[in-house]
Order: sequence, then C-alpha cells, then structure tokens
Amino acid sequence: MSQPLTREAFVQEVRGYIRDFPELNRLVTGEESSNRMIDYSLELAIDEWNTTPPLSSVTVETFPSRGILLHLTIVHLLHSVGILRSRNRFDYTDGRFSVQAEAQDERYVRWISLLRSQVSLRIDRLKVALNIASGW
Repeated sequence: MSQPLTREAFVQEVRGYIRDFPELNRLVTGEESSNRMIDYSLELAIDEWNTTPPLSSVTVETFPSRGILLHLTIVHLLHSVGILRSRNRFDYTDGRFSVQAEAQDERYVRWISLLRSQVSLRIDRLKVALNIASGW
C-alpha cells in the first residue's frame, strides 16, 4: 500500500513534474517557484475543488484524484508566474542589439489555457461520478 499523500511530498511531486530544478533552469537562477508558492497554489487548487458544486471539504490527503490535484496546482502556479513575467516584461534595443526580457509570458498563457481546458473537463466528470456514486 502506498504512503498517504502529505503536503510536503506533493509540493516536491509538483516540482518534479514541472522540472523546476536549478540544474534544468537555463534562464532562471535556482528554482523558478518556491515551495511556499507551490504550497499556496496547492491550497488554491483544493479551494477550487471544494467550491465547485457540489461543494465538498477534501484535503490534500483525501483528494479524490492525484492527477486533477496536480494539474489544478500547476494551473494556479502558472497563473502566478505568468503574472510576474507579464509585469516584468520589457523590450530593450541598443543599436542593432535587441533583448526581450521575460518574453515568455505568452507561452505561459498557452500552457494555462491548455491545462485549464483539460482539467476543467476532468473535474466536471469526476464530480458527476462521485455524485452518482453517493446516490444523489
């Protein structure tokens, strides 16, 4: 039997899934997202699940789908990173040399949109299935 899921373990699982490690981040020094920000995104994901009808009160330990929780957490994390990148975006030109700092914000928007559309459908289907299984 597998170990119960803890917040700390799940934060590391999210980091592993998005491959946010210093040795893999070529343009970011260290990790792009702190454990605290991943944990906060996890809290937002759980809140979104619990406030999507039918209402529930699950925790990370009792969440009915690890995959949905992972993707919801990443959607909220990418929202935060995307907002930061958009806020810090600027173009610099010096003669024929041009730099676009934080020019990846559109890519974050595309990832958020893709993940959001996939996870929203999965949430709806699972909520319906759980409702049926509960006899509602």
